[in-house]
Amino acid sequence: MFIYKSTPSTIEAARVAAAAFTKTYSQEVYEDVAQHLAEGSVYTIFDGVSLAGFAIFNMADHETLYLAGIILRPDVQGQGVAAKVIGMAREETGAKKLMLRTQSLRMWSVGNKLCHFWYPNPKGRLGYYDHASWIGALGSPPFVSYEDKSKIIRAFYGGPLYGQKPTHRNRPLQKWWDSICDFDRGDAVVCYGEF
Repeated sequence: MFIYKSTPSTIEAARVAAAAFTKTYSQEVYEDVAQHLAEGSVYTIFDGVSLAGFAIFNMADHETLYLAGIILRPDVQGQGVAAKVIGMAREETGAKKLMLRTQSLRMWSVGNKLCHFWYPNPKGRLGYYDHASWIGALGSPPFVSYEDKSKIIRAFYGGPLYGQKPTHRNRPLQKWWDSICDFDRGDAVVCYGEF
């Protein structure tokens, strides 16, 4: 895969988006993609022959990289491309944190792999044990409360964003995700963490 900081043609991007979301290409998809492409820094992903996807980023604040959207053709999903493009944007911006909004447990999983602390999470922990500052005194390392910016936005998308619900092979993790994100209602989960 080749990744460049550039904006693909809107018609190509809309066709990839339709395939990625298992929807029929339409004027509505075209207009939605055109709007999103104008809203941030765009990275274009090529497979050597054609457009494989694109990602759009913004800085939510001086240290938080916000993944506004990532679209990958179905045949390139699950190959580490999302992690690679997030890594490139992180390196370019110097971001220390990542934020994204999704209906997809697969995208939550990408953030969970890239970040030390990722919220929401199945354990519900809003903090961490600070082993770095603990010098071995009696007791446990101090527990540091963590600012949880994650949230569930009920019916954000007004229905399913994808034509077909994206699922994860880890059934217990999928069960947890389904308990917080109602796909049919169109819920969005805002995920947040530190690289």
